[in-house]
Amino acid sequence: MGSASPYGMVLDGVLAVKDGLISWVGPRSEWRGELTQFMRENDEQKRIATEWQFYNENSLKAWKGRQAALGDDAMMRKQADAEATLRKQVPDAFDAIEKAHAKFKPLFRRYYILEKWSKGDLLNDAIRLVRAADERAVANGQRLDEYRDSALPDIEQKVMSTAAIYPAREKLALAFWLGKVREELDEVEGAVAEQHGKQRVAEEIGDLLFAAVNLARQLDVDPEAALRDANAKFTRRFHYVERRAREEKIPLAEAGLERLDGYWNEIRAADKAAG
Repeated sequence: MGSASPYGMVLDGVLAVKDGLISWVGPRSEWRGELTQFMRENDEQKRIATEWQFYNENSLKAWKGRQAALGDDAMMRKQADAEATLRKQVPDAFDAIEKAHAKFKPLFRRYYILEKWSKGDLLNDAIRLVRAADERAVANGQRLDEYRDSALPDIEQKVMSTAAIYPAREKLALAFWLGKVREELDEVEGAVAEQHGKQRVAEEIGDLLFAAVNLARQLDVDPEAALRDANAKFTRRFHYVERRAREEKIPLAEAGLERLDGYWNEIRAADKAAG
């Protein structure tokens, strides 16, 4: 496979990731603003957020440095020359790399937001515990890298840390992260509002489902079981609506939205009362 990039196929993939870096630096900058405002409110909040702000600032510097490097034409052409030599030695590997980049590019931003973004110490630890339990059930070589035997001491150290947990800081982090998930929902609404084609809407719905499934996993909820329960609840409630219409001898198609909503609200209220 050839590459349209003047730098070569692998570097073309690297440049594609640059778009992901740009979209990733945006949330980092927003998070800096959230932390700055939080720290301004009182001395205690400044104290407990200083460490996070220091880490965030260093992350921004590092990622902006990488962006600058990707814009260095001389460096990129040097790497392209090295790639040309390597391509002759292992041509099949370049096809595999190209396919991997093509799959990863549209997921880059969402992967970092949903998986790598810190959600606060408590939720981060909860995710580590749940995933470690799942990963340890399979052979070491088949696990995610961060849950292999060599990494378990690091997980244990983080989970068992005696460092203080600050509720105000936890709420700030979780609210910011959930706000990013909310942005995925907004993209779906935007696609519908702008009356984009079915493919565009389908893409946004896919992103929404991806975000929802990841949120479920991180909260230790089985997404498949949750969907089955929701379908069962809808079916049971709809059967109730049908039965009520039969009791009043009204064809469902002629009942009207107001009456149907009334039936629906009856069963919702009954479910709520039942706990």
